[in-house]
Amino acid sequence: MSPLREVKIQRFSAVLPLTPSGNHLKIIEFSSPPFGGLGGKRLYRRLKYLTFDVMLRNSFVLFTFFICLNSFCQTPPKSRVSFHFMKGSNILVQNSDLVGAPSYSGQGCFLYGVQYSKPIIKWVYLETGLEYVHNKIDMKPSFYPGIDMSPRRKEIDLVTIPLRIRVEFLKFFFINPGVYLDMDMKNNAVGDQTGIGFAFGVGAQYSLKSGITFIVNPILHRRSVVHFSSEKYPYNLYDTGIQFGLGYKF
Repeated sequence: MSPLREVKIQRFSAVLPLTPSGNHLKIIEFSSPPFGGLGGKRLYRRLKYLTFDVMLRNSFVLFTFFICLNSFCQTPPKSRVSFHFMKGSNILVQNSDLVGAPSYSGQGCFLYGVQYSKPIIKWVYLETGLEYVHNKIDMKPSFYPGIDMSPRRKEIDLVTIPLRIRVEFLKFFFINPGVYLDMDMKNNAVGDQTGIGFAFGVGAQYSLKSGITFIVNPILHRRSVVHFSSEKYPYNLYDTGIQFGLGYKF
């Protein structure tokens, strides 16, 4: 029986510098018995990789996987048809100060419309439709001796085609900026309002399981930013109010 002998296990580690690409760091640990050294028969080698780029890549893959899984689990967005009404205030503004020009004061407006919304992605919708807008304006002539200075009622009737983007957030809220094609249906002393306008609104909506949706949408319109008429000193019409709508998703 051979005598017992003491065996010492030598451990050492080598830390390699960053690779030329600078992507990762390698740490290699070795355990070696006393016989044979690093070239021995019972050489045990363990290799660890601490790869920062791989970790980031794996994190991105996992994140993308969970986003896709969440998208498949949720109900896809639906199109919507809605009807809305607004009663609000208005103002008529001229960009140039003209001597002897009459003054105007807004007396309110109302709006009726139908709208169709189609999803582009989950939380962004394209909206279009048809609206009728009726504006009341009081015109007061500039002072001149012998002229009746009492206000005279003027009306502006517009048929508009909106093109808006609705961006939803926090489940119930949205913003809906857009452009409008405004067509003035009356020829009056106020000036032709036919042209391209814009609007910006914020709002909230609540949908029932049946698909019926209730909508509240404060909005501001500026009519005919780009005038189609040949008037030298056109007037700009502003109207604002809170639109109340009732829609159905399908």
